[in-house]
Amino acid sequence: MIKNLQVLRASAALLVAYYHFGYNDIKVGFFGVDIFFIISGFIMSYVLFKNKRNFFLKRVIKIVPMYYIVTILISILWFLWPHLFHNVFVDGSSLIKSLLFIPYSKFTSGPILSSGWTLNYEMYFYLALSSFLLFTKKTNFILIGTTLLLSATYLLQLSNIINNYYLIFLGNPIVFEFILGVILYWGYKNYKERFNKKLILILLGITSLLCLIGMAYFNLNKVEGNRLLLYGIPSFIITSFFVFSENKWPAETWIYQWFYRLGNASYVIYLIHPFVMNIFLRLLHPLLKFDTNLVAFAELIVSMFFVCITSDFVHRKIEKPLIVKIEQLLLK
Repeated sequence: MIKNLQVLRASAALLVAYYHFGYNDIKVGFFGVDIFFIISGFIMSYVLFKNKRNFFLKRVIKIVPMYYIVTILISILWFLWPHLFHNVFVDGSSLIKSLLFIPYSKFTSGPILSSGWTLNYEMYFYLALSSFLLFTKKTNFILIGTTLLLSATYLLQLSNIINNYYLIFLGNPIVFEFILGVILYWGYKNYKERFNKKLILILLGITSLLCLIGMAYFNLNKVEGNRLLLYGIPSFIITSFFVFSENKWPAETWIYQWFYRLGNASYVIYLIHPFVMNIFLRLLHPLLKFDTNLVAFAELIVSMFFVCITSDFVHRKIEKPLIVKIEQLLLK
């Protein structure tokens, strides 16, 4: 797998974390999710071309254990100290739907782990790919069939013929970002050498920087519009730069190695960063005797630092060993 993608995954996860911190009400970074979806489409294409065996089960093993742990932990904490949570409601129905990746909205809550809404789309994408995998082993047909299914779902909800919550949710144009990831893998697989030229990479890098600035502007100013156009296409361009600049980065530097390491823990960052940040925002911050920009900035730095080291620890000591054990049990 391309090491640069791990660096990008770390960056995307930290963007989402920064957005949720909301330093001085500068809430920028939710488009890290769009980058994740592009990467997901790319990686799933890579995996299908490489090894289709137990495809869906392997995806479940990667996603479910940590998600269940965090969701159940939130549920327990909510019952003990509900006043510490905003927009979270836990009952039997919401817990079951959250654990089964069924979209829902109840009292402004849904799912219990708020960032789990993106995992509902991820599981939908995995199910779509796996459904076509039942009928054919030809990867191109699987990817084309999935593209047609996602397109049909989008067009059906757009037509308003069926007014159904699940259809509206799954028909969100954000699902096309998975397809953009598939297209990117196709381009990488067939034209990698053509795009790996210095001049092309320079132009792609400049364009990527402009896309990042544009998305930050749209995000900061809450520009309304089609998310695919505002964030999906720019995220596709940025991800393309990271993909085609493979082996062009100073991989021996400490900062690259650290971001690569965080990329391995990016899923954990995405899941647990609200826990770590809330230690500062809801527990420690009220105890401070003064509130200045300097204090807020210090809280941001310390909070992000602890997000990184905590996520890395959880990935190495909990997530990774747990996945290995489950794979040994289920993939014999």
